[in-house]
Amino acid sequence: MTMKKYPIIYLPAAEKDIESIFDYIRRDSPARASKFIQIMDRKISRLENFPLSGAQSRDPYVRGKNFRIVVVGEYLVFYRFEKKQLFIHRILHSRRRFGFLFRS
Repeated sequence: MTMKKYPIIYLPAAEKDIESIFDYIRRDSPARASKFIQIMDRKISRLENFPLSGAQSRDPYVRGKNFRIVVVGEYLVFYRFEKKQLFIHRILHSRRRFGFLFRS
């Protein structure tokens, strides 16, 4: 029996976040930057099979907008599972305040 896989869609802001994270880590260690991206990809790819496995945010507004979070090292991957698809919205450092980023 094969598990259903849900498509993962990276929104432009998330793609930009990945590029920024990679560039930042690469300044110190190109090898570490590549390794980090591999780890992030593996963790995000698990969502294909388990889309609701991410934690809900403690921020009431972010939680109310149905965002879930996957932790990758010091970074938080914010995503939503809607219409049988996963949308990766942002990937931010865990020390960053983020609630305001999701208010429209």
